Amino acid sequence: MEGDAVADGNNNVEQEDDQPSEPTQPQAEELAPKRGAKSIVWKWFGFKKTDTDQTTVLCKVCRSPVPSADSNTTNLFHLKKNHDKEYSESQRLKEAKPGPDVQKKKPRTQTLQESFSRGTPYTHDSRRWKEITMGVAHHICLDSVPIFTLEKRGFKAMMKKLDPRYEIPSRKYMNKFVTRLYDQCRGKVEAEINSGMFYSATTDMWSSRATHPYESDGTLHRPNVEPPQSVFTDDLKLGQVDRAFGVCKKIVLAFSNSWKRRKALAKAQAEQIPPLPTHQLITETPTRWGSMQAMVERVLEQEKAISQVLRADKKVRHLVPTWQDMDVLESINRALSPLKEFTDALSGDLYPSVSYLKPVLHLFNTDLLVKKNEDTELTTTIKEGVLKYLNEKYDDEETQDLLDMASLVDPRFKTTYIKPEKVGYIKTRAAADLQKMVAQEGEALPSAAGTQDEPEPEEVPASKKKNKTLSSYFECETPAKRSHAPSSREAIEDEINLYLLLSVGRKTEPLQWWQENESHFPLVAKLAKKYLCIPATSSPSERAFSTSGNIVTCQRAALKPSRVEELTFLARNLDVED
Repeated sequence: MEGDAVADGNNNVEQEDDQPSEPTQPQAEELAPKRGAKSIVWKWFGFKKTDTDQTTVLCKVCRSPVPSADSNTTNLFHLKKNHDKEYSESQRLKEAKPGPDVQKKKPRTQTLQESFSRGTPYTHDSRRWKEITMGVAHHICLDSVPIFTLEKRGFKAMMKKLDPRYEIPSRKYMNKFVTRLYDQCRGKVEAEINSGMFYSATTDMWSSRATHPYESDGTLHRPNVEPPQSVFTDDLKLGQVDRAFGVCKKIVLAFSNSWKRRKALAKAQAEQIPPLPTHQLITETPTRWGSMQAMVERVLEQEKAISQVLRADKKVRHLVPTWQDMDVLESINRALSPLKEFTDALSGDLYPSVSYLKPVLHLFNTDLLVKKNEDTELTTTIKEGVLKYLNEKYDDEETQDLLDMASLVDPRFKTTYIKPEKVGYIKTRAAADLQKMVAQEGEALPSAAGTQDEPEPEEVPASKKKNKTLSSYFECETPAKRSHAPSSREAIEDEINLYLLLSVGRKTEPLQWWQENESHFPLVAKLAKKYLCIPATSSPSERAFSTSGNIVTCQRAALKPSRVEELTFLARNLDVED
């Protein structure tokens, strides 16, 4: 009977020559698959459904029991011995898609030394430990995080994941490490200052949350520019302006202190036709230039939505701005909005800004602050007040001379914005300054702009005359029968005159231009280094105070002034590549 079953199964396989052999399923009972089986060989074996413990393995082809209940090898041997077709099919499937039972490549056995090295922490004098510690110190200094971060669970877990062999140093060690890093960075900055011909310095005072006074040593801003937006608030005592600003500040405060009103404002913005931009109101900050004009501009933009929300709330209904207040705010915004770009430009410290002052003042006097037909009386009054203040501020002779000298050495402006009657005086002063600088440095002056005191070369025959190079156009032609070298003053004046003859585009970067042309005008380049390093505003020192404010927070109010100085200095001067 068993032979008949086998023959029957073989006949079924022979009838399906082109199809993969499938195990014969008995009519009486279907065998249950092995639980958790992953090997391909179990495709031809199973258990009776009544065998819940799956102890007796049955062959699906011949229904014979197999001695082992868990051995894949025994099952495979049964197929090989009794069912050649099924065995060949299992081998084909096994090669096409190896299962988990296929022996995986064993990993290389680690040596005893490798095993210990993977679990051994870095020594403090190892290169890897020093590199990671330096990176942690940079994170503390540049991102203004407290040194206590070293003891927080999240930081420890992160470092454990990044490198399990790294041991985080103690707070005491990191404090000393930051101090050494400060000494190194300070020495580097001092060396850079000593290597330069000129530099400028700013001094200002600031009080922290702990009421400790701090002095900032950054850049000297001569002359100092105050934000034009706030000029009229100090010099123009206008009752209508004070009232309009008061209402504007109270409106912003009412929305800042209530999340319900902010939510209602967002809803009202979407209900307007056309919908208003989903902007939040801006709070005026006395130490942030332009914030007052930005606050007024935003209130004007959201006036409809603001009025809708305020009218629906009886507690703040009295803050609904009147049409008189809106007219005043519109007049203020119309007068101040053109000045915003110039305030931002003059506040930069990565490019020369002092040379911008003369062109900006000229533009104010001839265009931006000139009375226009559409201006209201209040707008005209504000423009006149701002213009009067700025002109008086820079009216003294010393400041005007400084601005003229800065404009002279800026290749974009030169003498364009200097009064015609003062051009000769400024050129004479520039020559005198250069003569004094060269005398102090003890350098030899060129005999002419771009040439040295050398014996006159032999005349080149016409047939051997060389083509002119670009640099040759920057040299002054000397008379053929000159028997003596020009004096020092003549060489300086020749170079200045040649520099003023050059035409440079207004979009030229002055620092880059001087870097490329310093070899052609070495004397005037010294003058440019002296004046173009002066920033126009006190923004650099204010940015240093902002950095200090991010360090001395409510949670770090007990920092000593010496530590605050170190962290602020590193945050502003530390190079990531150090």
